[in-house]
Amino acid sequence: MVACAIALGYFGLFARRPRAPIDAIPGDSFLVATVNGEALRSSPFRSPFVSLVDGRLRLPAGCPLKASERIDEAALSIPKGERSELAVAISGRATGDELDTCRGVFPGSSTKTRAGSFELTGDPTGVRVGLSARGPLIIGLGSWPEALANVADGTAPGLGSSSAHATLRASLTARLAFPPAVLITVVPPKTLREDLRTFLGGEGAAKAASLLQIDAIGLAMSPGEKGKDAELVFEAHCETETACLDAREFLMARRFDLSQKLGARLAGFGRLLDAFTAEAKGSQVFESTHDSADAVAKSLEGVVTRYLRPDDPAPSPTARPTLPPRAPDEVLPPRGNNARDAGGI
Repeated sequence: MVACAIALGYFGLFARRPRAPIDAIPGDSFLVATVNGEALRSSPFRSPFVSLVDGRLRLPAGCPLKASERIDEAALSIPKGERSELAVAISGRATGDELDTCRGVFPGSSTKTRAGSFELTGDPTGVRVGLSARGPLIIGLGSWPEALANVADGTAPGLGSSSAHATLRASLTARLAFPPAVLITVVPPKTLREDLRTFLGGEGAAKAASLLQIDAIGLAMSPGEKGKDAELVFEAHCETETACLDAREFLMARRFDLSQKLGARLAGFGRLLDAFTAEAKGSQVFESTHDSADAVAKSLEGVVTRYLRPDDPAPSPTARPTLPPRAPDEVLPPRGNNARDAGGI
């Protein structure tokens, strides 16, 4: 239901130039993720992108639109705290006839409220869709879509240029040869890290001490071009220089462990793991890796096809085959062709 709402909702698009999805993201978000659909469609990653989006964002029967072909940009936000909420702001293209057809087959809610220039449709405790003449389209759970609507209208603070998310996003982008198609940043509040330290206890907290001192972490992916390399860059901001040194050692150890796994190499990610580097500079850790865009896209397509596309589930390897019932007068033939198998001497 959520996937259908997200997929359909984005198609309520706009005749005038819409506001960018990132301009609707609250500055105090816990996680911010952006995806550039146009960049992915024009890159070697088109196939895994289409497989993942159309496999996960299935529209109701009768709607002629394919999300993978129409999403231009999307920005996802998850709030801080214990609320089970999220929201995504989306821009893209669709004709009026296509919208009318899809709206006619989608099971929507009649509950409507307003948040500034946005009309929010849906149960306030469930999925909500927000539409405004200037966009972007907003889909989400609970009260968080309203928070995005307020930011888009300028009545609540967004990411700006000085927030932890904005600073990290700018740094990650600057390290890439081409603009990122996927960019994810996480800013865990100190209260969350303290709660995790308490939950893990003495020994567990000691082992994860460096990770619990990370103020912000992010990654960005540039899909590159056919025949060239795709790039992945990571970055972490730590409370202290010592914490960053420890975090670097932790990351390199995990990279080594993963590089020794046969499955990772058979899946085609061996060169990415081998090319992984990490460097601590002051209170920051910089990591990066790269490989042929065509090779990475092919490996990713295999992962999407095998694990992420909701096709018909494969039968359990331990399940016994179901045989047809035997007739009451069925006679089983002998198991072989020689006399011994037939019961002779």
